[in-house]
Amino acid sequence: MVAAHRQQPRPSAGAKRRRLSPPAASSSAAPAESTAAPAECVELFLGGVSQSPLIVQDYLVSSTSLGRQAVSVAPMGSGSKQLRVQLRGRGAYAAASELEGKQPPTAPFREVKMHRDWYCPCGAQPETLIRERASCG
Repeated sequence: MVAAHRQQPRPSAGAKRRRLSPPAASSSAAPAESTAAPAECVELFLGGVSQSPLIVQDYLVSSTSLGRQAVSVAPMGSGSKQLRVQLRGRGAYAAASELEGKQPPTAPFREVKMHRDWYCPCGAQPETLIRERASCG
């Protein structure tokens, strides 16, 4: 019994995901896990937005290798020219790195920053805007 118990948590990458799925389906859960639970998730801050969130989402989908379901866009407040973007799935980190920084004039926004550069990284004050690389203290 002890040896069988030790063998279950061996795959360290999928161990956390397996706890969420029923234990009886562990042999068939591996292929379903890769499609059900995305491996990467990145939040971005878009500044100087000049178009609607739907147009921004279309632009992000066309400029990355991610599908429409992997890109979500939400306004930061009414009348705000700032958006929060979440990229999910395989390749999200690479797509975020390519998008980060100044944008071409044809983009529907001016600048992309990693979410933690602009907002409280510890989560204590998630809506408080802070300056780049400043502590939220």
